[in-house]
Formats: sequence, structure tokens, C-alpha cells
Amino acid sequence: MKKICLEMRIMAFVAIAALAACGNSQSAGSSSSAGTVNLKFDMPVPITSSWGVGAERFGQLLAEKSGGRYVLKIFPNSQLSGGSQPQALQMLQAGDIDVTIHGSLTWAGGNVRIATPAMPWLFTTWEDAAVVLNGEGGKLLAQIVRQTGAEPLAFGISGFRQLFNNIRPVKSVADLRGLKIRVPGNSMYIDLFKILGADPIAMNASELYTALQQGAVDGQENPADMTITQKFCEVLKYMTVWNYSCEWTILSVSNKVWNGLSDADKLIFGEAGRTAMTEQIAAARERDEICMKQLVDEYGIQIVKLTPEELTAFRNMAKPLYDQYRDVMGTELYRAFGVKE
Repeated sequence: MKKICLEMRIMAFVAIAALAACGNSQSAGSSSSAGTVNLKFDMPVPITSSWGVGAERFGQLLAEKSGGRYVLKIFPNSQLSGGSQPQALQMLQAGDIDVTIHGSLTWAGGNVRIATPAMPWLFTTWEDAAVVLNGEGGKLLAQIVRQTGAEPLAFGISGFRQLFNNIRPVKSVADLRGLKIRVPGNSMYIDLFKILGADPIAMNASELYTALQQGAVDGQENPADMTITQKFCEVLKYMTVWNYSCEWTILSVSNKVWNGLSDADKLIFGEAGRTAMTEQIAAARERDEICMKQLVDEYGIQIVKLTPEELTAFRNMAKPLYDQYRDVMGTELYRAFGVKE
């Protein structure tokens, strides 16, 4: 009798422990009792950004096309990784995060070749960038992302990055010299701003507001949309419109999720991703002009627009970077992105 009671107590303890483990489990791509699959979606910026447009649309389409089997939970501002974008990508590669939108510059922290589309003055218009995105350049970039341990579903465009600072209006290379500019943590951007005479400081976006506020950095470079949605505009004075870098965004799913999908579900993910990122690009382009005006009218930022001659001076200064990175990026990638020999 005592033996039976002991066995019953052990069985009850095991059952309770199992239930507790299920209740606390937040594993990637976890299935609910109703048969739905809950997916964790990470993005480093607020939901109010154009990236949020893409994220919400992807979740909506995924649910519709799968008959509600896939449910997307969006975590903005890198909540799942403690504000660290590199950590978020590592969690994606490990399967602890299911889906992300991150910029090509963040991805380039692990493989600098992914920064190719963001090289200085490579694109001058949204149309030029979109053509390459949907062509050979996009295909090669997707292959590189796959090598890092994730499946790229679609590319978007965050926008053209502008220069902001708190010290002085920047119209020339001499004006930029010595300014402490926060840049994403990849070698290409660091080398570029050194060539331009600035003092580049790699820093997580989550730390930037305080750094600007306290004067630890003098400025930053970002699209107008990102500068507003992340509130950097509250602690900045000057903006130079120079369209020097067009950053692509990458909608990716972890291999842990992707390899577990049926062929039919892979088609659903791909179609939903491409549609969502097409809408993200449209939203980013529409917001760009609106945000430029908002920076002046609401935040009092002084905007400097460069003359063709002033812009040419910056572009000429940046040319050595292409030779410096030719062997790193590779001839095939340079050709696909239209870099001249």
C-alpha cells in the first residue's frame, strides 16, 4: 500500500512538473493546443516605422493564407534580445527567434559582404535600388544570408540614410572632419567615415538617444523615418541631405522554422514575405518626404541640402573605399550591384 501511494505521488509530481514546463516554455515556433503555430517576430525599431508596416502585413497575410495556422507575435525595439541587434540575429540563427526584419548593415556585422547594397552613393534613386533588389544582386545577397544560417524571404528598403549632428551644419568634408558619428557595427561603415575624416563610433541603436543627449557622440546617420520613430530627432540640431547610402531590409525566418515547413507552407511564407516587403518599401518612400518636413516643422532641425558640386566632393572622397573592399566583396557581387571596374 505504501509503495502504491509513493508511486502515485511520484506520478503526480512528474505530471505537475510537465505542466509547469509547458506553461513556461516559449520555444520558437511553438504549437498551441488548438493546432496553431506561434511565431516570435523580432524587429529593432518601433512598430510605427515602415518596418512595422511590413511586419504587420506579413503576419496578416501569413494568417490568411494558412487558414490561421500561423500566428505572428511582433516584438519591436529588439525586446527579445535586450536591445542588441547582433544578439537578435544570433538568436534567429539559433532558432530562439523565429522571424526578423533587420537591416543589411546589421547583417553585415557577421558577414561584411551583406553591406554591399549600402556602399556609398551606389544608388541614387529608389527605382535603381529596386531593380537590383529584384535582380541578380538580390539573388546573390540571399545566398550569402543563407550561409549565415537563416532563410531570407524577401528584401525591403529602409530608405536613404542622411547625416545628423549637433555641432555644425555639414556642407563639406572639412565640416565633417573630427565629428564623432555613431555608425552601425560593421567595418565598411567605420572605414568609410574614417576616409571622410570623421570619428566613427559603433553603437547599438538602443544606446544612441542617451549618447546624443549626453554628448558622447556628436551625430548619427539614418533615414528620416528611423530618426523620427526612434526619437533621435529630439536630441539633434542639423541634418545634411546627401542620400549617401541606401539600406536594404531583410525579412528572414530561422532555419529551425523553415526546415520544418512543408513545401506548400514555404510557398505561403515566401508569397506573404514578398507582398509585405513590397508594401514596406512603398510606406518607406511615402514617409520619406513627410518625415523631412516633420523634422523641420515639429523638431526645428536645420536642413542642409548639398549642391551638386558639394556632393561630388564627398563622392570623390569615398571612391577609395570601393578599391579597399573589392577583394572582400568579390567581383561577382560588385558586378551584380553595378559597381564599375
